[in-house]
Amino acid sequence: KEIAAKLDIKEEIPRVCRLQTARNNVPDSTEEEYYRRTVYVPYLDDFCNSLKERFEYHKETVASLQHILPEFCTKTDFYSLEAAFSFYEEYLSHKEVVQSEFMSWKEKWSQEKSENLPKTTISSLEKCDKTFFPNIYILLKLLAVVPFLLQPWKEASQVSEDRRLT
Repeated sequence: KEIAAKLDIKEEIPRVCRLQTARNNVPDSTEEEYYRRTVYVPYLDDFCNSLKERFEYHKETVASLQHILPEFCTKTDFYSLEAAFSFYEEYLSHKEVVQSEFMSWKEKWSQEKSENLPKTTISSLEKCDKTFFPNIYILLKLLAVVPFLLQPWKEASQVSEDRRLT
């Protein structure tokens, strides 16, 4: 409305007929409702779909990357990290080095009680010794910057802690 007022353009609903094929013909009561239904809502749908398409490719990688967290690494093996390793291979050492580092990481957390395990990416990153686990540290940093919408395993309380990163 503000832009239309500045440009001295009157908001009007285009003429509506019973059978129309060239443009949207949605029933409405106000100009605002008409433009919301014909412009704003379709734009938001398209925008959301493009975001979904853009990040759909990374879903498997992110799901694989979660296995680096101490909460999950004690219950899994290196092969569950395969998708993440192949995607981020250029940032990591050789596969054998990363695999042995993962086994040491897993052993470290297997000795802890489950209630003492870090539950979030940030807390895991704080507990990770960069000199002993350089590749794990890199993977945790990558996991920390992944968009939060792609991390469905997080609870709402954990997301708020991770937002402090940005």
